[in-house]
Amino acid sequence: MKKILLYVLLVAGLLSCSKDRSLRKRYAGTYELIRYSGFIMSPVYPPGNGRLIVLSEDGIYEERRHDTVDVRTTYTIENKKECDEFDKVDILQVKDYNESRIGFQHDTLTISTLRCIVDGGTAFYRQVK
Repeated sequence: MKKILLYVLLVAGLLSCSKDRSLRKRYAGTYELIRYSGFIMSPVYPPGNGRLIVLSEDGIYEERRHDTVDVRTTYTIENKKECDEFDKVDILQVKDYNESRIGFQHDTLTISTLRCIVDGGTAFYRQVK
């Protein structure tokens, strides 16, 4: 019985890793900040501003200012219910950050505060690599 349970858990773990890899591949790239839309301010950033995020296929997340790496950590992406109550969406979890919604709108990467958090915002990025 213990062997069967161990096998089931192992298979479930492998399947969840496979889904995460598939989503990481979908979003992998280097993105430059276009604008941030929030509660108070909505600044727009010109092309070449150097405010970059990098999502690698192997789960490495970086925030850069041009060539300088300010943050380097890991991330996962899951398709799950947002705040355990809304429809399933792609959820970005960067280590030591809050969960965020991630998606594409008209070839623009969006990262948004979850809908259950008040006064959130959305960052819009253009893909540069």
